[in-house]
Amino acid sequence: MSVGTIFNTARLLGDGTKKTRFAGSVFKRLRDAAGVTDPVGAAIRFGPDVFFGALDGVMTPGDLSDKVIAGTTSTIGNTLGGVGLSAAFGTKAGSNMNYLTDIIGSTAGSFGSMPVSDAILRGKDKLTGGQGLSPYEKIGEDQRKQIEQAILAQYGIRPQNTNLLNASAYSPLMGL
Repeated sequence: MSVGTIFNTARLLGDGTKKTRFAGSVFKRLRDAAGVTDPVGAAIRFGPDVFFGALDGVMTPGDLSDKVIAGTTSTIGNTLGGVGLSAAFGTKAGSNMNYLTDIIGSTAGSFGSMPVSDAILRGKDKLTGGQGLSPYEKIGEDQRKQIEQAILAQYGIRPQNTNLLNASAYSPLMGL
């Protein structure tokens, strides 16, 4: 699906019901604020948002679904934050101020998407039979257990279990 097709679809949304007209007008305002009229402009404007969203997904520990959830949530936050702040300030598309507000808004959107991503990941873990922990909380819990076992073994309370020391548990690329 090309960027032009997405923009044409968004333009056509305004021809429907009251709800779709509202959604179409919101999308049109965000698109106009971004100053995107062609695929090259879309790549320049949204490329960094997608890249850093994908990077966030890759760096998230856990299985593939955890990575997709984190990456998608971050990409949406980056994009909406950047375009939204540019629209809020009403900066002229293509101006230096527009790019600056996009960068600041994308960064704020990225940070704003983190709690949303964590909440979704906790819900996913709970639904799949887990304790309702995010991947980072799971790593923290594993590390806490390892430290506890090491301390108990050091004082002779429990024998040391060498299987607890798993270096892959500390890797941000765990699960790839």
